[in-house]
Amino acid sequence: MLANMGNIAEDIQICMEVGVGKNRRFINITELHKALGVNLSAALPAFSIMSKSEEFTECFIQLSQPSEKRLDFFDKIQEFVCNVYGLKRLKFINEARVALFQKTYKFLDNDNSFRLPKKGIDGSSLPPCKTELYNHFLRTCYISEIWSQAHLKVPTVNEPSDYGWVEINNRYEFMWFSGTQLPTSIDQITQSEEDDDNEDMVENSSDSDSDSESEREESEMSRSENEND
Repeated sequence: MLANMGNIAEDIQICMEVGVGKNRRFINITELHKALGVNLSAALPAFSIMSKSEEFTECFIQLSQPSEKRLDFFDKIQEFVCNVYGLKRLKFINEARVALFQKTYKFLDNDNSFRLPKKGIDGSSLPPCKTELYNHFLRTCYISEIWSQAHLKVPTVNEPSDYGWVEINNRYEFMWFSGTQLPTSIDQITQSEEDDDNEDMVENSSDSDSDSESEREESEMSRSENEND
């Protein structure tokens, strides 16, 4: 309602009845809209908690607009989620996940094993990864556009399948993740002895090239001195 107040004539007063019995009361939506302001009210469909940052508020306003440009604001959403988890110096969600993981599960100095808490690992304490957050971001764009365009006969022409849902048995379900969540082979995350040998060969080759170049420079300097004599 607040997001759509900009489409209502200024001389109309709108109140909302809430509660029942002794708790029944009326909220003056028109006055509430004036108190919050146009920008913050427009941001509410994408963000139900008031943000004190004007930069983030503008970002949430754009998420409600029917424009492809809103996808460009995903990086700002990553930064916002990092702020929610108390990591104000980070701007990318995957970096935040690593930082929180390392803070909770540290290596022991003596045997390089993880120091785990006594109650076990709680994966829900970590923020979503970038892929999961992006799908949630798409769903937020879709829903907030419908809310902000609720005064129209057709609030949106977008397809849910393009905004974080997948159709299964004639029903739309959340798409939580795109791509592979785990490596398809252990070889993708381990280094073989052959790779180590190749690296040694490259290093030795580089050393040999450096030695040869040094010898060549010394020979040229010696020849130049003999010619001067």
